[in-house]
Amino acid sequence: MNKDLSMAINSAQCEIRSIRSEMSAMYGDPKHNNLYAEMGCKPVLTFDDLFALYDREGVAYGAINQLSDKCFETAPTIVEGDDSAKDEAESNKEKELRLFLKRTKFWQKLKEADRRRMVGEYACLVIQVKDNQDWNVPLEQITLDDISGFLPIWQKNITVSQYENDTFSEKYGEPLLWSYNQFAFNSQINNNALPGRAVSIHHSRVILLGDTYYGRSMLASGFNAFKSLEKVTLAGGEGVYKNAASHLQMNFSKDVDLGAIAKMYGVPLEELSDAIGEQVKALNASFDAAVITQDAETKILSVSLPDLRDSFDNPLAVAAASLQIPSTIIIGMQTGERASQQDTETFNKRCTSRRNIDLTPDIDGAIAHLQEYGALPMEEFTVVWDSLLEASESEKLSNAKTMTETNKNTLGTGDPIYSQEEIRVAGGYEAESDIEALPIGEKE
Repeated sequence: MNKDLSMAINSAQCEIRSIRSEMSAMYGDPKHNNLYAEMGCKPVLTFDDLFALYDREGVAYGAINQLSDKCFETAPTIVEGDDSAKDEAESNKEKELRLFLKRTKFWQKLKEADRRRMVGEYACLVIQVKDNQDWNVPLEQITLDDISGFLPIWQKNITVSQYENDTFSEKYGEPLLWSYNQFAFNSQINNNALPGRAVSIHHSRVILLGDTYYGRSMLASGFNAFKSLEKVTLAGGEGVYKNAASHLQMNFSKDVDLGAIAKMYGVPLEELSDAIGEQVKALNASFDAAVITQDAETKILSVSLPDLRDSFDNPLAVAAASLQIPSTIIIGMQTGERASQQDTETFNKRCTSRRNIDLTPDIDGAIAHLQEYGALPMEEFTVVWDSLLEASESEKLSNAKTMTETNKNTLGTGDPIYSQEEIRVAGGYEAESDIEALPIGEKE
């Protein structure tokens, strides 16, 4: 074999190995590369698939909305300066910003855009400005009073029509122009035959949530599990429906004279099945109807329904793991007070993490966007959330009760373990410095 031929063969083998590696990475199992097709799963997901899942599958809808509702259970506070300024009196700039956010319903709009971003790969907030300009015109210097509101938009309705390709630009790789098709998606949801209206929007009027390059739907990883839940639920419902329908089956013996039966019904032989069908229909529609047979055995067709709990719980666990939410939180099942409390704490930690990692940077980006066009001063603003990990009122009172009982149980050993001030604080009340630490039950 000559050298050139050997090099060509080696090159071809390397190419084949590369293709096989790519195919293996694409399908995950080179031995069963049609596994998705055999299981009825789509190898590539589109936004329409993800939205249809969210819109029609109850577990997926509930999981996304529970995560959204918990993260926005209370709106954050934006303070001027760093985090240490959260306990100081509200400044004039903070008051102006708070009233602006309330007037424009910013937190409600941000929550809606964030929910749409979780379903799709990204979502947008269009800034509605009273400047008498088309949306494709860049924003100039504006004030908070110039902004009338914010418009949350699904990924399906807004796409990038032009990116910044100048490698020397600070906005390299970012969208420059957006194409907004106003009714392309919403009209399908609401069944309104509205005409499509394409609008070009300059990037200065758009706040992006997510990533148009690498954004990923929160439903994508658990999509197959959610579809399995849908199949189990529908199959169980269909089985119950078929059993409730009570279809009758008639088995005539081989010696029966079908002609005599047809004569009894007063119909030709070829119309006998229709006559029996009418009688069975009347039987199913009434409590006091009867069916007349001659040497025929009548049975009810039914299906044996298996216990679907295991078939439901397995994909539910996978779907919950993909969202990092306990399954008991998603479907509201309580398996015991201790287990429920642990799941609630886990869910609160998940939402706290999402607040800090996803939502706070989004809000910081929105503030920076408004600062870039003069609506806010170029000063430091900090997003402050309340704690989702703080004990509830009932938990605080339970802790105070436990501390009190502990003191009672240790009366014979000397001094109490907890002071009255500590118990007050544990119960959610402020400490009173003039109260001395007296044993429980002892009077001054």
